[in-house]
Amino acid sequence: MRMEGALFVHRNQLGKLGFIQLLSLTLILALIVSVLPPFKVSYAAGTQLIHFETAAGTNFGADQIASDGEGGSADIAGYDIGVYGIDSAGVKLTTGNMYYEDSTDPSWPGYPPLIEWDTGSSPASFGLAIKSMDGKKFKLNALNFMDWGNYQDGLSGDTFAVEAFAGDVSLGKATFNANTTGNYVPLDHSAVLTSIFNNVDEVRIYRYPGSDLSYVALNDIEISPPVLSSNADLSNLMLSQGTLNTTFASGTTSYTASVGNATTGLTVTPTVADVTATVKVNDTTVTNGNASGTISLGVGANTITILVTAESGATKTYTITVTRAASSNADLSNLMLSEGTLNPGFGSGTTAYTANVGSAISSMTVTPTVADSTATVKVNTIGATSGSASDPISLSVGSNTITVLVKAQNGSTKAYTITVNRAIPVYTLTYSADANGTITGNKMQTVNEGDDGTAVTAVPA
Repeated sequence: MRMEGALFVHRNQLGKLGFIQLLSLTLILALIVSVLPPFKVSYAAGTQLIHFETAAGTNFGADQIASDGEGGSADIAGYDIGVYGIDSAGVKLTTGNMYYEDSTDPSWPGYPPLIEWDTGSSPASFGLAIKSMDGKKFKLNALNFMDWGNYQDGLSGDTFAVEAFAGDVSLGKATFNANTTGNYVPLDHSAVLTSIFNNVDEVRIYRYPGSDLSYVALNDIEISPPVLSSNADLSNLMLSQGTLNTTFASGTTSYTASVGNATTGLTVTPTVADVTATVKVNDTTVTNGNASGTISLGVGANTITILVTAESGATKTYTITVTRAASSNADLSNLMLSEGTLNPGFGSGTTAYTANVGSAISSMTVTPTVADSTATVKVNTIGATSGSASDPISLSVGSNTITVLVKAQNGSTKAYTITVNRAIPVYTLTYSADANGTITGNKMQTVNEGDDGTAVTAVPA
């Protein structure tokens, strides 16, 4: 029975209402069906067909699961396939039962036999599940589908989804539109039942996106032994930093990328072409379509390996060589003198300084600190240790130039200069008379030391 607002419409009235939409998902290309007796799929060797054909209204036992071997269907050796109604979480419904309809029902003339979940008053089913009750994997090749309630809604082909599962994990879904005519129109397998249905233990069929209860009915479920995918391709590969040297293509396995020196790490996001495949980045498993952990980058070439393992065990390796640039930082972060004071005060962008020391200061040291630990430094062409005092530097009287040369990791250089002015010594000469002479008054004369450091002799005029 179907509830439309306050109106209940039983399924045996459907024959009076007009066409019922019928849809079939099948492997067979260009299959044309011109008559509608109980439909049976043609299939290759190794496949099995579950075709329910029993008296109208017959239920399927206390468990309300339509299993192979019940309802006139063949008992498939080695498999236990069941069909039942589900809620939106895929859990088997406890209200209602599996129900069978065929052409012996006056309301069902000319249509193939189908099974559905029935509550007797309204559709309480989110959809139907085709499940391996013992967990054994199978390949779903085809099924005969019908949305029996669509016509009386006055709708023109609802959208339905068929979703593949393995171990309660979705492998993906395909969507299709219900037939809008009273004639059976098969669909090509490759358009709906793609390779994601090659190795499943459950398939769910429901109105998409699943906001409404559905009227799913089906029959002629064709299965075969599972096919393990050998697809070890990636469908996409992205970096959090830098850009691949060429647009990604699944057939291209080697890439390069460049990043600046400031980039010390990045992540890789691989997406597999087949959801049954697994992927590792540098030997660490990564969830499909998610970023890897941060991969540290040293200066120079860094090789990142992405290993994809197909369901069959086949593997494919992609590599990315990421080159991190060397540092170009040739700055000092500090510069100190053992004697005197820099003028102006130190700033990494200022490269010329002066300092004054007294005439008594004959040597001094310089302590340079590089801004980047990968840089090296020399003081007057002699290697120095960053943050430590240089060797003593001799100072002549007058001007002395000290050069501090910083070399960055990439070879670029920057020179800082300090002009140190050592003061000229001042001598005070005191004149006094000898034993036989006299000096009138008290005179004092200041004489500068010669520029070359020689002594100065005072000669009386």
